[in-house]
Amino acid sequence: MGNHELLTLKYDRLLDDKETKLAWCFIFANVLVYLPKSQVEDIRETVKEVDVPRWIVEAKGLEGYEV
Repeated sequence: MGNHELLTLKYDRLLDDKETKLAWCFIFANVLVYLPKSQVEDIRETVKEVDVPRWIVEAKGLEGYEV
C-alpha cells in the first residue's frame, strides 16, 4: 500500500474549460486544484468523486476531502 494506495476524494466541480493536456482541473471547497491525468485512476462525475494515489492527496493538501 503506502504511497501507491488509492484514495477517493469528493470534489465540488470539474472544470472542463480549465483542463490541460496533462491535468484535470477540480474545485475543492472553492480552491482550484490541478491533478495530473497520469495519476488520476477514475473520475465519477455523477457522484463527484475522483480516485488518486495517497501521495497526490498529501502533496496537494487534500486530506480533508477523502470519502
